[in-house]
Amino acid sequence: MDIFNEKPYLLVLLIGLILARFVGMPIVEWQDNQKIALQLELKKLAKAERAVVSQQTIEPLLQPLRERVQQNRDRLYPYQSENAFKLEQQKLLENIIQEHGLKANGIGWLMTKQLDEFGLTLYQLQVRFLGDGVRIPSLMAALESRNQWIDIADFNFSFRRQSATQIGESSGQMTLNFYVNNELVK
Repeated sequence: MDIFNEKPYLLVLLIGLILARFVGMPIVEWQDNQKIALQLELKKLAKAERAVVSQQTIEPLLQPLRERVQQNRDRLYPYQSENAFKLEQQKLLENIIQEHGLKANGIGWLMTKQLDEFGLTLYQLQVRFLGDGVRIPSLMAALESRNQWIDIADFNFSFRRQSATQIGESSGQMTLNFYVNNELVK
């Protein structure tokens, strides 16, 4: 303690350091915590503002999108039993192929898939056909222009007996996808 009597500025320095440690440091730490909390709140505010702007951008697009989804839903096949659906589609497809002057020489149903996330069942039909190659585009157009959607997933064909004036005979195979609602629409 004699040192403080000899050098009083050390006492002032010691008191200053004690005040800085026990008064100043907590104030600085509190300010740092407040600054961090304020930055976090600013980030939340910026995210909320972006969400509001996004909602204002998306909101006008939502109704036309809902209408398009409903139009596409209307193009799906209504719910019916699997056997009745397959029989009806097979007869219809045979008639369409025959109307276009082609001959179906093999029709077979492939594995059925459940698309639960969309509430749909996917039926796949594989068709082999023969006939005049000139008639194939009209067959494809007839399939694609139906009110109920038929997805032509795979289409392979080859030509034989071609000449300068004719495309020739064609044999081919196509895989068609039929999407059916899983629920009866009320």
